[in-house]
Order: sequence, then structure tokens, then C-alpha cells
Amino acid sequence: MKLLQDTFRIWWQKPSSVTEREKNREISYLELFYDLVYVAIVIELTHILAGNISLGVLIQYIALFSMVWWAWLNGSLYHELHGNNDVRTRIFTFIQMLSLAGMWIFTHNAFWAGYQGFAISYALFLSILTYLWWRTGVYDRDHKPFSTPYVWWFSFTTILFVISIFTIPTVSFYLWGIAIVFSLFLPFTLNRRTQLKWTTHTKSSLIEHREAALSINPSFVERLWLLTIIILGEAVISAVQWATFIETLRMSDIVHIMWFFGIIFSMWWIYFDFIARRLPVQGTINRFIWIYLHLFLTLSIGLLSVWVYNTLKYAEYLQWANKWILIAPLMLFLFTIILLIQTLDIRKELKRFYWFGTIASAVSIVLLWIIGVIDFWTTITIISAMFVIFIPVVAWFFVWIDHASTKINTQ
Repeated sequence: MKLLQDTFRIWWQKPSSVTEREKNREISYLELFYDLVYVAIVIELTHILAGNISLGVLIQYIALFSMVWWAWLNGSLYHELHGNNDVRTRIFTFIQMLSLAGMWIFTHNAFWAGYQGFAISYALFLSILTYLWWRTGVYDRDHKPFSTPYVWWFSFTTILFVISIFTIPTVSFYLWGIAIVFSLFLPFTLNRRTQLKWTTHTKSSLIEHREAALSINPSFVERLWLLTIIILGEAVISAVQWATFIETLRMSDIVHIMWFFGIIFSMWWIYFDFIARRLPVQGTINRFIWIYLHLFLTLSIGLLSVWVYNTLKYAEYLQWANKWILIAPLMLFLFTIILLIQTLDIRKELKRFYWFGTIASAVSIVLLWIIGVIDFWTTITIISAMFVIFIPVVAWFFVWIDHASTKINTQ
């Protein structure tokens, strides 16, 4: 015991300061382990729309997906800003994962019989983060103006989730919605909050901490594209998993799966060649927009998983709805890519490269809308959608080849 007491600050460290974090650190195994829990939750979310595509259920899916994404964002950001390689960080990460496991168990019936279990699990998750942000302000007085808004806002949203435990499912839905919408505006309050604290802290110290806290490092860019590739992988899992449940695979089922893989490959190509690994322009609002756009990007991929399930098992009952559950996510994906390009810090020589990609993506959105309004067979719709989303890939590829050959010839 004496050894543990003497080495307490070695194995139980204070939260790291944002001004001292490494700008080019590697993602830890703990962070990878943490991200994998969200795979199970996203897969479970797919069941919500299984055979029951309606506007009301779709809104519930989007709400739950947003709550799960918000949980991931805040858990990841805290580790990015204040995490250490010590026992304290590991224990609190594991506790978060336990609360996420509770969310996973009750996700499928989150708006019905399981709403109380989901609310308890989510409230526990928020309580953990509230405590962590509070302790960060206690240890680092210069960072307190930034941690205090998180403490108050997380406390408020936690209370809303606790209250929802004692209400009926319909009321809980509205309470959760208020809590999440309220939370999404939290980062935009930081700048105003720090100005109000200049009476107790030096202006230079506040500016230094604000820039350090709001800066986007390559490690967080990597966390975002890791989450994206995890959800892309979940879409692939959905295709394979639900295909195994079909007693007799028809040729149409095989064609659907093959063309679906083509769509997923195209989405991977577009995102990881032109968005991933690139930093946003370092402006406060621009950085927040870049982060929040990834919510819509991952949501579009998650909705594609829903489409796979319904196409393989319920297509004969959901032809029209099932058609738009494919077209709409692809349109959302491409539109989000266009907006993400506007937030990136792009080198001058690559401007033309991204301009062509933007135009090609816009053309694809229009063509997808045309496919949606025309009454095609399901198979024709899938094949047409695959070719249309491949247009930006081809456009970017040829512009990239031209750029690479010009660069070689000028050397």
C-alpha cells in the first residue's frame, strides 16, 4: 500500500492540460477499444427501421443516432483534450463503456418498453462526463472557464434524462430531443463564456487555452475517419449478416448485394481520398461545422445499412419507401461531402481537383433525385444508383491523374 501511495500521481494522474497535448500523437489502443462499442449500438439501431419504414420511426432512428454520435463525440473529445496513459483514464473509459453497453441493450426498444433502461444508461454516461469536466476545472484553474459550461450543460441534460425515467415514452421522446438539441449548441457558447471570465483570468491565458481547446489536431481527424470506417464496415456486416438469414438466395438477392458493395466502395473512395486525413480551416465556427457535418455523413451511411436489411428481407412490402431509403442517404452523403470540402484547408494546386469533384457530386445528386422520382424496378434502381455515385470517383480520378502527370512533367 505504501508503494501505491508514494506513486499515486504516476498511476492516477491529473487530467492533462490542453496546452500540453501532443499535436501529432498516435491513437491509443484504449481509444480503438472504446470506438468498437459503438459498432454494436449502430448495428442495433438498424433494427428500428426493419420492416417498418415510416416518418415517425425514421425520426426516432435519427434522434437515437444523434444521441449515440453525440456520446461518441464528447467521450472522444475529452480523451483527446485531457486523457492520459494511466489507470484513471482507463477506469473512467471502461465505466463509460459499461454505460454504452446499457444503451446497446435498450436501443431497439428505446422509445417503447426499453425507454427507462436507455434513459438510465444515457444519464449515467452524461454523469461520468460531467464529473470528468468538473475535475478538469478543479485541477487546471486556467481551463475552468471552458470546463464550467460543460458541467452546467451536461448537468441540465442529465436531469432531463433522469426526469424522462418517470414519464411515459411519448414525453421522454420530447425530453431527449430538447436535451440533445440543447447540447449541440454548447460548443458555440465557449467564446462568449471566456470573455465573461476575463475579470479573473488574464486575457492571454484565456486565448491560449481557447485556441488549444478548439484546435483540430491530426489525432482527432483520425478518430473521426476511424468512426466513419467503422460505420462503413457495419454496413458491409449488415449485407453479409442478413444474407445469411435468407434460406434460399435468389439471383436478385445476389445482384443486390454485389451492387451494394459497389456503392459502399464508392463512398469509401470518395471520403477517404478527399476528406479524411485533411484538416479543416482553423476558424472557430468552421471547425464546429466540420465536426457536425460528420454527424450527417455517418448518419447517411447508417441509413444505408437499414436499406440493406429491408431490401433483402422486406423489399416486396416496402418498394417505394425502400427506394428512397437508398436514394436519400446517398444524396445526403454527397451533399455533406460538398459542404465538407468547403471547410477543408486545401492547397492552391489542389483547388481545381476539388472543384471538379464538387461539380461531379452536385451532378450525381441531381441524377439520384431523378432516379428517385421515376418508377424503376428495385434492381434497376440499385444499379443506376451505383453508377451515379461512381461519377465523382471517376471525375476525381481523371483530374488527379492529370495533376500527377503534370507534376511529373514539370520536374
